[in-house]
Amino acid sequence: MDLKCYERELNGFELAVCENQGALLRDCQQDFGVDACDFAEAFMTGPVAASMDDPVSPYHNNGTRQIGTAVLRQRPIKPFCDETLNPDALYWAGYLYRYWSWWLGARSRDMYSVVAVEEMLAAYGLHILSPERAIAKLLERNTVSVEAAD
Repeated sequence: MDLKCYERELNGFELAVCENQGALLRDCQQDFGVDACDFAEAFMTGPVAASMDDPVSPYHNNGTRQIGTAVLRQRPIKPFCDETLNPDALYWAGYLYRYWSWWLGARSRDMYSVVAVEEMLAAYGLHILSPERAIAKLLERNTVSVEAAD
């Protein structure tokens, strides 16, 4: 899949927001006592992430506690059960979703419909690749699965 026509280099501020979003997903189980997958879905499909997709958002300068609290106000989220998910994989998923949004100009809701958090966590082995290459691999996998279903 050729993504050269879409890609752009992220600046330092955008990379810092990617890191913050990674920390948000990594820490949601402990900070808010919620199910990480349900939290990620609520975040990615809700108004907070939609706001963060824009070049200017009040959430860009907020910490993870403020962002998470805003997400929790959106809708009820399942409480944390007994299974702690890999915090490194959660961080990578959060970071990669935000990187993907800015690198290709994609909306969070649309990305999530292509690659839900469970699939992102299952693809954690791609963390050894650059964000650009990992995104390309995820898109290739989903293009093949969508074409096979047709």
